[in-house]
Amino acid sequence: MAAVMLDTGLDPHLAPALDFGFDLKLDRLLGLYAQQGYLHVPGLLSPALVSHLSALMSGHYNKQAAYFVRETGVRLDSPRQLKRLMDEQDDPEAWFLGQNRDVQHLIRGEFPLAVRMLDDFIRLTEERGLVSLLQTLLGTDSLRLNYPPMMRFKVPDMPQANVPLHQDGPYFAHISNFATVWIPMCAITEECGGVNVLEGSHRFGPLPHEEGVMWGNRLREDQLKEQCVVHHVEMLPGDVLIFGPNLVHYSHANTSDRVRCSIDSRWFGNNTATSRQYYDLATRQVVRMF
Repeated sequence: MAAVMLDTGLDPHLAPALDFGFDLKLDRLLGLYAQQGYLHVPGLLSPALVSHLSALMSGHYNKQAAYFVRETGVRLDSPRQLKRLMDEQDDPEAWFLGQNRDVQHLIRGEFPLAVRMLDDFIRLTEERGLVSLLQTLLGTDSLRLNYPPMMRFKVPDMPQANVPLHQDGPYFAHISNFATVWIPMCAITEECGGVNVLEGSHRFGPLPHEEGVMWGNRLREDQLKEQCVVHHVEMLPGDVLIFGPNLVHYSHANTSDRVRCSIDSRWFGNNTATSRQYYDLATRQVVRMF
């Protein structure tokens, strides 16, 4: 599939042509975003950057797997060993809370903070097509990136790392309006799962979430999935999935034979306040709020 062509020299509120193999205008993308609550944009990111970040995350996954064995005595790529370890605890939630922050991140399938702070991931802000599209979707000429982005890995058959049904709004309550960008580092298929979205669920607005230990906020699943079409977005490296704070979504299980790495980040305009640190694309600096 052809790459998206966005000219950032144009006014972001104009409608440059996008090549998806047929004539699709930017106003059509805006219409789809308003209707579905999300956009899957094929080939938006440069292959060189995706290849670099994929290799970087793969290398750091191997380092974190070795660290996890030293800390817990079980292999990170062995869901059976990890499940047995957690089942052996009289109070698994208390045991989880007693682990250091890096181990907690790894149990949830997240890279620790030191990896997420690497300058390599800031290069996403240099992707002109992505920046231009986000400016248009958010109605701003200057972007900020909630910093640092989240980096995840999903080992096959690792259920505790599957993010439950939720909206991003409660997790990022310090930002009133933002766009989430989800980026896979490998092909997302039915077996190597990515994100399940509930189409049109953004129209429900903010929903009350339950609080949990391992996952801070989650929704009840009983009625929501019956009210919307659930769609697993299959993607290729270089594709992006974009959605707002109210879209209901959750992880699709990884039943393949490979580890799936991904990046998810929150972007907002300079007209949106926040109490947390962010990367300012205009000044190319991290602004610390504490």
